[in-house]
Amino acid sequence: PVVWWFHQIPNRPAAVVWTWIDGRLVVAPAARLSAPGSATDAVWDPDSQSLTPLPGAPSPQDTLFVAGCDPLLPWLWNQRWQPDRPHLRLFELGSVPALHALTQGWVQVAGSHLWDPERRRFNPLPEPETQWARIRYLEWETGLVGQPATDTEVLWVVREPGSAARALLERHWQRQAPHAASRVEVTSHLAVAQIVARNPKAQGVSLGLWADWYGIPFTRWAVEPFEWITRRRWVEGEDERVAQFCHWLSSPWVRQALGRYPAVHPNAPGSVIGPAG
Repeated sequence: PVVWWFHQIPNRPAAVVWTWIDGRLVVAPAARLSAPGSATDAVWDPDSQSLTPLPGAPSPQDTLFVAGCDPLLPWLWNQRWQPDRPHLRLFELGSVPALHALTQGWVQVAGSHLWDPERRRFNPLPEPETQWARIRYLEWETGLVGQPATDTEVLWVVREPGSAARALLERHWQRQAPHAASRVEVTSHLAVAQIVARNPKAQGVSLGLWADWYGIPFTRWAVEPFEWITRRRWVEGEDERVAQFCHWLSSPWVRQALGRYPAVHPNAPGSVIGPAG
């Protein structure tokens, strides 16, 4: 059976990417990739309700769907990609929708740096927790980007609901509510930093990595563990693509590469930990 990502079936011809998950062909519009146009596996024809593979495209069994907001993964993966590894298809999603996509069987791996205020820990797992595994990756500094200000002319640049950055901002607002005349909503850490870099009256929550990159003021609010979450049985051998992903993360090269970025700290990447780890 064919399963459409987020149940969104295009009503016009569209470039798509695909993967095989637990006996189902999962298909997503290529426009939903974090870098649209970076990959296409097939073309969807809504009239005939058919998929036509592109010449040279990998089979669904050789692709890996990953959802999350980490900006470093595609560059790291492509730098050391080898023919025996799966082809990565990364979707830019906040922590909550990424985890939802994982539980629905639309991706094999989801990224999260979400704080659970009830359990007082990061990256809660879906229920039942024993079915899932957390894979360590990095810790990054998040906080206010832009010149701190409280006047009514401030433009707040906020992430979408369900993102960890939005949750961090709302937690901070409970302590010090901003007096902003306007705000704009975007869907990535990078977009927040780009708007703030162009507008001296703008501020928002993003990564220290991007603040350093664009040379904009940064006030650290948190150091958050970003982890990858997947099904435990896939890590244990039922899905070779996920096992390869974990093996690659644990390589010394990944640790060294992560350590070269500002406001980013490797956190035993590739280590698989349990629900309460």
